[in-house]
Formats: sequence, C-alpha cells, structure tokens
Amino acid sequence: MFDKDITEILQELKTQEEGLNDEEIKERIAKYGLNQLPTKKNDSWMKIFVKQFVSFMSIVLILAGVLSLIFGFVEEKEATTNFIEAGLIFAVLIINALIGTIQEYNASKTLEALKKIGAPVAKVYRNGKLLVVPSSDIVPGDIVFIDDGSIIPADIRLISSNNLQIQEASLTGESVPVKKNAKWVGKGEELLGDRINMCFSSTIVTYGNGIGVVCATGLKTEIGKIANLINNEKEVSTHIEKTMNRIGKILTIVGGIAAAIVLIFSYINNFVTTDSHNWMLPILLAVSLAVAVIPEGLPAMSTVLMSMGVRKMAKENAIVKKLPAVETLGSCTCICSDKTGTLTLNQMTVTKIFTPDEIISNKVDEPIEVKSENNEIYKELLKCGALCNTATLNQDNSTVGDPTEGALLLVCQQFKLSYETLRIEHPKLFELPFDSDRKRMSTIQKVFDNDVLFCKGATEEVLDICDYYQDANGQKQPMTEQIKNQIKDLNANLSAQALRILSFAKRELNDEVKDQNLENHLTYIGLMGMIDPPRKEVKAAVLKCRDAGIKVVMITGDHAITAKAIASELTIFQEGNEVMNGDELEKISEEELMKKVQKITVFSRISPSGKLKIINALKRSNEIVSMTGDGVNDAPSLKAADIGVAMGITGTDVAKASADVILLDDNFTTIGNAVFEGRRIFRNIQKVVQFLVSGCIAEVLVIIFATILSTFFGSSWDEILNPIQILMLNLVTDTIPCFAIGADKLTKNSKFKKPDVFREIFSKNVMFNIAITGAYFSLIALVGYVLGEVLLHETPHAGMTIAFLTLSLVQVFHTFNMQSNFVSIFSKENQFNKLVPILTGSSILVIAAFVVVGLVGGPVASQTLGIVSLPAWAWAVSIILPLSVIPFVELVKWLHRINTKKHNQLFAATK
Repeated sequence: MFDKDITEILQELKTQEEGLNDEEIKERIAKYGLNQLPTKKNDSWMKIFVKQFVSFMSIVLILAGVLSLIFGFVEEKEATTNFIEAGLIFAVLIINALIGTIQEYNASKTLEALKKIGAPVAKVYRNGKLLVVPSSDIVPGDIVFIDDGSIIPADIRLISSNNLQIQEASLTGESVPVKKNAKWVGKGEELLGDRINMCFSSTIVTYGNGIGVVCATGLKTEIGKIANLINNEKEVSTHIEKTMNRIGKILTIVGGIAAAIVLIFSYINNFVTTDSHNWMLPILLAVSLAVAVIPEGLPAMSTVLMSMGVRKMAKENAIVKKLPAVETLGSCTCICSDKTGTLTLNQMTVTKIFTPDEIISNKVDEPIEVKSENNEIYKELLKCGALCNTATLNQDNSTVGDPTEGALLLVCQQFKLSYETLRIEHPKLFELPFDSDRKRMSTIQKVFDNDVLFCKGATEEVLDICDYYQDANGQKQPMTEQIKNQIKDLNANLSAQALRILSFAKRELNDEVKDQNLENHLTYIGLMGMIDPPRKEVKAAVLKCRDAGIKVVMITGDHAITAKAIASELTIFQEGNEVMNGDELEKISEEELMKKVQKITVFSRISPSGKLKIINALKRSNEIVSMTGDGVNDAPSLKAADIGVAMGITGTDVAKASADVILLDDNFTTIGNAVFEGRRIFRNIQKVVQFLVSGCIAEVLVIIFATILSTFFGSSWDEILNPIQILMLNLVTDTIPCFAIGADKLTKNSKFKKPDVFREIFSKNVMFNIAITGAYFSLIALVGYVLGEVLLHETPHAGMTIAFLTLSLVQVFHTFNMQSNFVSIFSKENQFNKLVPILTGSSILVIAAFVVVGLVGGPVASQTLGIVSLPAWAWAVSIILPLSVIPFVELVKWLHRINTKKHNQLFAATK
C-alpha cells in the first residue's frame, strides 16, 4: 500500500473519506474477522509436569525403576532391595520434575502480551461522523483519525498528515520518532522504517495528527506477522538438554554391552563350570548392572545446580524463566544485541553544545560536562531550546512528547536551569509548528517587556534566515558566508558521528515588524548535537565478553551511520569488521549470509524476519547464540535464539514473554555476569558428570571382572557387590559430595577460556579422566576384593566388604581432586570450598553408619548389607587403597601439565 497513490488505495478498499456505513462494517467483520490476535491456550500444570519426563535420561531411569519393581515381585529374596531401589529412582524423577515445573509454569505468554499492547479504542469516521469504537471492531477500509498520544489501532495508509511523528522503536528499533508524510509514495523497495506514509499497529503518536485508511488488521498487520513468526517458531532444545540426552544414550549403550557380557559369563558359570541351573540369577545380575551404570542422581544434581545458579543470578538482577537456560549461557559464543534500549539508554541526550564564538574560534573539543560548570554563555541557547519546545518531563525524567525536545529539557537541568521556571517567566504567545518544508519550528515568547521569536530546526534552514550571530558578550554581530560555512562544516562533522543536530536562533520583535514574515533577519545563537548514547558500562562488558572469546553483534532497525557510530564507540565494530544493511540482507540467501556472517558485527535497518534470518545463519555456523532485546520486533528472534534475553524495565511484555532470561536492571553488563555464572554452572555440571560417571564405570568394571573371575576360579567366590550396596553407592556416597563439587567457584583460568571449552560436557579431557579414574577405582576395588577372597576365604563376604568400602571411600577422597583436572589440589590457584570437608565428612559418617548396622544388626543385616567383621589389616587396606587416589590423580595432573607445556612450546616454535 505504501507504493500506491491514495486514490487508487481508496478504490481498491472500496471506501471513501467519509468512512464506511453500518452495513459495510458488518460485511467486513464477517469477511476479515475482528482486529485482534489469536492466542494459544497456556499449558496446564499437569502438561508441563508430564513434559519433564520426555528426556532420554528420564525415560531410561523410568525403565530402570520399572525393571526394579518387576524383579522385586519375581525374586523374593531381593524384593525389599528392588522395591527400595525403584522407590528412590521414582522419587528422584518426581522431585526433578517438580523443580522444572515450578520454574517453567509462567513461561511463553507471548501472544497474549502482543494482544495487551494493542490500542483499546480508536477514532473512526463512519456514516460521515467521527466516532470512538473498540479497536477490535476496526476493519479494512475504515477511515481513522490519529493525534498526539494515540496508539495506532491497525496498519494505516495516511490520507493527510499534519506534522505527524510516530514512535516506532518497539517495532523497528529506531530510537527517534519517525516523521510521517501522507504525500510521499514509495517505490516498493523501502524497508519498514522508511515507509513514511504508513502508520503501524501498536506504535504511538508523539506529535501532530493525521487521517488514514486502514489497510490491514489482526494477523495481516506488521505486528500480526511478528505474532505469526513467534507462533511458528519451534521451541529450541537447550544445550544441556541435548547433552543429557546424549549422556543417557551413551550410558545405555555401555550398560547394555556390560549386561550382555555379564549375562554370557554368568550362564557359562551356571551351566558349564557348576551344577547350578538358575536361569533367573544371571538375568537379575545383568539388570542390576544395567541399572548401576545409570547415575540416578545426575538429573537431580544438574537440576539442583541450575536452581542454585538461578537464585544467585536473581540476586544479580537476572531472572531465569527456564532452568536449562542457565547452563546454555555458559556455552554462548555469540551475543546478538538490539541497539536501542539495550546497548543505549533509549533516551535522546545532548552530547555536544556550541555557541557561535566557540565555532568561529574552533573550540569544539570540550566535553559537555566541563561546559556545564559555567552556564552563562550557554544560557540564551538553553533558554531557546526550553521555550521553543512542546515537551515536558515526568518526575523520573522520562519525556512526554518528542524525545528530541525532551533532550533539550534534560540538558537545561544539567546546566542547573529549570525549564518550568523559564516557561512561567516567559509565557508563550504564539507557535509556528514544525513542518517538513521549512524544517524548523518557531514560538513567540513574552520576555519581560519584549516579544521575542525563538526558532530551532535543521542547521542549513536556520542559517538561511539568519543575518546575525550572538557573540560571547550577548551582542549581535553580522553573519558572514565564512562563518556560515564554518557552522555547516561543524554540522557535517557531527552528523558523520551519527548525532542529530539542531540549530537555534532568535529575533526581538517590535511593532514595525509584526505584520511581516517573522522568520527573517534572525540572530544565530548556537547548535546542539544529540544522540541516544551508549550505556556507560556497556563498553567494559563488551571487552570482557571479547576476552572470554564471545563475539558481540549489533542488530538494529536504526540507520547504518548511527549503528556503526555506536558500535565503534563500544568496540563492537573494529577494523576488519563489516556492516550489512537490511536491503542487502533481504537480497542474499542464508547460505551466502553464512559465508559472510563471521565478519559482520553490525546489521542495520533490519526487519523482524531479517533478525530471524541472522540468528538462523549464526546457529547454522555452529554458534551458540544469545539474543538480547526489548521491543516487539525482537520477540521472534528472542524465541529462536539458543538463549533469549529481554530487558526488564524498558522491555515490552512481548519481549519478556518470548525470552528465557529477563534483566531487571536493563544492564548489558548483567549479561556478561550471567554468562560467567553459566560457565561456572556448566563447569560444575561437567565435574559432577565426570565424578558420577567414573564411579558408575568403576561399578560396571568390577562386576564384569568379578563375574569373569568367578567363572574361572569357581562359584565359591562371592559376588563383588550386592544390589543394596550398588544403590548405596549411586544414591548416597556418590551424590552427597556432588553438592560440594557444585558449589565450586569459577577459576580465573576457566573464566576467560574460549567458549568451545564450555560446549561439550563429554570433552576429550573429561572422557580421559572418566576412563582413567574409573579404571583405577575398579583396579583398587578388585585388589581389595581379591585380597579378601584369597586371604579371608573362610569369612563369607570379606571380599565384598573390602570392595564396597574401597569404592565408597575412593569417591569421597576423590572429591578433593575435582576442583580441576589440571591444577594440583595443593596449588594456591584453587579457591577453598568449605563445603568439601563438610560434605565429605558427612559421606564418611553415612558409610560408617552403614557398616555399623551391618556389623551389629545381626546375621540378617550382615547378609542384606554385605558387611562382615574384618581383621585390622583388612580395615587398613579398605582405607589406604581409596586414599591412594589422591597421589594417583596428582601424578595424572602433573603429566598433563608437562604434556601441555611441551605442546605450547612446540606450537610457539612453529608460528
């Protein structure tokens, strides 16, 4: 519609400037529907709760619990143990699901939020009369009247406009109101923000008025298209969810292979080497092994660690709506940020101010903070800005009216001048509003006994009507072409820095000139440059992200020159980087964009669909993408990103509903802090995975080797672990130390590692450590087991008791090794974690209690728990063998450091 003449549009919509009649309204409501956005029904508590069980790891644990129940009924001797095991597995799953449900219940109300920001009523011409009707009753062809403060009810093509300005920041990202012109006709190629004959649904009129014809309602509007984008965007599985599913699959395969090996050797033992023909026993043993390889505590531990991180981040002004989002932040490689309101203040601010004398003498380098110490020479300039002005300020200094005019009032406050006092002392007598032809505005104010005309506008247009300039003494001096050129040169220089420039002039009126053209023979009094400035803290945050290997990209609907200037100041745009405009983005394919996207750090004049295209290209380039924003136009990309971050203060309800994280202070620095907290959580989850899986691998290995040994050395050898001991290891002695590991702080070395380190929980280093520690745990447990079976063969369960104690205590002592896979536990680099001694001590007490119950509880307890009395040397072996894990891991770390040092030296030599 923006590229057609208004007469053609009225004919196409079958309407006229007097409006539609009642019959036409009914027909069009039936044809087009109500002017509102459809909403999805929110998921119920129960549906969200059930969704928590669909991960692969949860399904495996459910199967393990069901198998334990089945064998509890089948095998009466082990019924109690199997029922306890099943009960604990299901309890862990339910607790985990409850935590996730509570966190997610208030998520994704995006379409309702879009509906809330719509205009409740609208002024329309119907049957030739101006009426106020609910915005939901607006139909294509309606003739709408809009004025200052109106919320646009639908997409409208202007018929007429009178100094009309509309704030479109939440839709396009442009920080200043857009001046509309009903006479302009587009060529069909203009981007959304450049269609100045159009008004878009849910944007706000800040100045002037106009009449237009409704050309789109509901889902056909630009905001409706965003609703469709959000609705069609599929939920993205988070990094931790994908990783946990992968871990579950790997452990299931390992458990299946191990169970098959045990089953084969158990049947050989039962049917070949002995006379026993118990078909059920090998199956029970194989199932116990399959269950043993799954760390039941892992889903719950990862949920608890993320919950702890959520609470910590809330104290630092970041609200996480969905638990897995915490960890995803840690593996983030690219932060895509909107400009307006995220990187900038979303408040036009005067940053440059010059009098004619300063321009003539080329004193244009002093910052405004220095100038504000002496306001006398700027008083007339500031007075002009305050009086030739229709805006006001709220108590919180937010602007009512044009943001540019609001900036002029704020700078008065900075110079300790009250605009309210000035307006009382010098009342307005007459106003000549701004228009697009003159490009200036004038007012006549009563200044003591004189009438004074004050004028502001574009520099060239103001200079054209100036015959004088005011010097430092307040005297009029003749304006020359040389001085005009100096002012124009400064104007061009400031404009190149993306500043918006206004020039100011005045004229004292007398009886002789009142009937003449008043905007002539003015005295030039200076200019001001303003911009929506970067937040002061953002530059340091960007540098911090870069040090951590995280790329920051600006995506905005604003103009390229403004975007590049802000990005350069924040070091987002540096030498070698590129800027891409929206029209260029629309023309290239996603494959072409993927080739260029690594060099581009600024995207300007970008539409909502363009933002989605950028996010998808980055994700296909193997980036883990965080998108930050506050406007309606950011909502689809917030939802599509791996992690969406919305502003809590300036953010729209739509943006907040679409995001995973909400920043309560709208501070980009908080994102950096959240990323580092995510890294801490990722690293601690990684350590918990390493800790638990190495223990489970050890259990699997000892059962396999013990089964093989039993096959070759006869059935007189006891099983190495019974089911209740496996349960004790998995859910108690393995899990308690995890809480201490999860509280570890992020070391400085880890904080500034490249993001790739935080992308894979099962990294090569982690897998190596799982393999070597798991093998060592099983080795020392088998040594203890063999010593017990050989030297104490007359004592049933002696080998089992030593093996159990060894596996229990080795995990406890190994907790001290877990702060780093590289740094020695004796190094000063490690930060003391007070929970380690507390919780390892608690684990030892639990193990001691388990042993005491087995020793003093009589034959039944001893048989059930697999604990018997041992001679002193055997108790000593049960402690010394686990303690050996500390020097063993220290040796592994030392070899690792030596190998890394050699690798770095070799790399440096080849550069």
